[in-house]
Amino acid sequence: MTGALVPYLIQLAPGRSEQLTVRRATDARLWQSMSTEQAQAAQEIRRAFEQAEGPQVRISNYGTRTGTRRPDSLEPNERAVQLHKTYTQWRTECTRLGIEAEATIDVMVLGMSCRSVDKTRRKGTGWTSRHLLAGLECYGQVRGWLERPN
Repeated sequence: MTGALVPYLIQLAPGRSEQLTVRRATDARLWQSMSTEQAQAAQEIRRAFEQAEGPQVRISNYGTRTGTRRPDSLEPNERAVQLHKTYTQWRTECTRLGIEAEATIDVMVLGMSCRSVDKTRRKGTGWTSRHLLAGLECYGQVRGWLERPN
């Protein structure tokens, strides 16, 4: 499977799915391990990062979108402002909770494997996947999709 692009369909919500192209079998397993809210968070984080950093940063492309999208009541500029605000709140909340948001960005935005991030950051096996899933969960909480723990 090395180098092969494999299509993978994720369910973001009832009636809303997205076709991704993954490079590794581990990518498909990672997406399968995510809840619907975590998958939505991954997509929003990627869009927010792309919006904030602009075209000068090479961003992993997970494929084209399929399915239906909810109609959005916000104008494009309002959506961009809200996305940036949520992204900033998420980064702040991750820092407060001791979650490495950069691990989420490295994997979901830049397309690195969890193993390569573990190695680059000199962390033990599984460190990146734990912070990745915790970061996505945190985004869902900031967004209001998930309840915050007491």
